[in-house]
Amino acid sequence: MSGSSAERTLESDPQEVLAAARQAVAAEPGNAGNWRKLGSILVKRPDLAGEAEAALRNAIGLDPTGAWHWRALGDLLQRTAERSAEAEVAFRRAIELDPKEAWFWRDLGALIRRRIEI
Repeated sequence: MSGSSAERTLESDPQEVLAAARQAVAAEPGNAGNWRKLGSILVKRPDLAGEAEAALRNAIGLDPTGAWHWRALGDLLQRTAERSAEAEVAFRRAIELDPKEAWFWRDLGALIRRRIEI
C-alpha cells in the first residue's frame, strides 16, 4: 500500500487511527508527542475522556515546556463546564510558553466568551 493510501485509510478509520496512536506510545513511551497525539485522538471520544486526560498529562510530565500539550489538555478540560477554570490554567500555560501562537489566544478567548454567555 502506498503512503498516501495508508494515510487515507487511517484518516477514514478512527479505530485504526487510535490503534496506531496506541502502538506509537507503546513503542516509544518516553515520547511526549506520541502521548499528546494519543490524547488528542481520545478527546474525540467522550467515553474515553479519562484516558485522554491521562495521556495528555503524561505528555506534560515528559515535556512540561510543550505548549501544544498544554493546549490539548485545555481543549479537553473546557469540554466540561465544571472544569473551565482548569482549562483556563492550561491555556494560560500554553500562552506563557509560546505567546506568539494565535491558536492559544483564540482558545482562551473562546473559553472566556462561553463563560460570559452562560
